[in-house]
Amino acid sequence: MKNINTLPDGLIAYYPLTTSARDDFGEIHGTINNGATIIPQGVKLDGTNDYVDLGTSSKLSLTGVPFSVLLWVKVASNGNYHYIISDVNVSFTQSTVDIYRRNDNKFGFFHGNATLIVLSNITTVVDQWYHLACVRSGGTGSWTLKMYVDGKLQNTSSGASNPSTGGTLCIGRVGSYPPAGFYHGGCTSELSFYNRALTLNEIQEHYVNTRGLYL
Repeated sequence: MKNINTLPDGLIAYYPLTTSARDDFGEIHGTINNGATIIPQGVKLDGTNDYVDLGTSSKLSLTGVPFSVLLWVKVASNGNYHYIISDVNVSFTQSTVDIYRRNDNKFGFFHGNATLIVLSNITTVVDQWYHLACVRSGGTGSWTLKMYVDGKLQNTSSGASNPSTGGTLCIGRVGSYPPAGFYHGGCTSELSFYNRALTLNEIQEHYVNTRGLYL
């Protein structure tokens, strides 16, 4: 399997999640909470209270800028909400980035107050790995969200709703929202953040270069 740094342009953080919650590109290291387990394929979360805290580093502040988030993920159950990557604020009203699996078993991606949202066409199969790429392009008052699954564009959504500053960025739970809940049960791996909108070719390259561990 090739390293993620085959796509270095714009990379701001990279979490293999196969030995720890370290950022292998920079210094935005995560903290494992409540017994989340590191396994060879990523971090395993129990869906009850496990999560990884990535903090509030200004280097990972994605408010008001294009970005891309790439990762591998699988779910341990269907029919419920799984928040995979989230920085929802304490009042559950604003966020910079939210990637989740809905109770209809589709992946979702939104920012702000969720008025701009894009969904996958596919529905999840339990214990099956998926490569997700969530991309935001544009600027203030004119944004476009795209979601790719396994290197294929699922849907695109455009609108004027602006992203807003969220709370703590987490893997596996609803950011800073006090009641939390919607914990992700399953695994997450090969998480990377870019400060630009990756192209379809770049996303497909990442999928091909990393799929050997999961498929």
